Amino acid sequence: MPINREQAATETYLDCEGIIRQAVFAHMRQHGGEFDDLISEAHIVFMGRYNFWANRASYKEWLDNHPDTAVSFGSWLRLKIRYALLETARRIAKKKARLQRRQLDLSLLAGKEEQFK
Repeated sequence: MPINREQAATETYLDCEGIIRQAVFAHMRQHGGEFDDLISEAHIVFMGRYNFWANRASYKEWLDNHPDTAVSFGSWLRLKIRYALLETARRIAKKKARLQRRQLDLSLLAGKEEQFK
């Protein structure tokens, strides 16, 4: 009986659930963050990467000819989750720094207005 795409995605997710959680916990140890936010981001990455991997016919052909040099889906997924979580942390830090600069600028302007009164 052939497995449909939804069943394959579910089975792959169940196989990779530990990898996803490990990647999230490793990110939390190094960079902090809320578990729920990070795991949600990791799930989004999983679905995008699963769809990309499942649709790579040329990779499947290459894999059949070179099974000893192939990278596993789990290793590749862990790397992609790590990059995505780092990018999210970078965006948040950049936004936070921008807001702090604005607040500093506004407080400096408020101080100058009081000088000229």
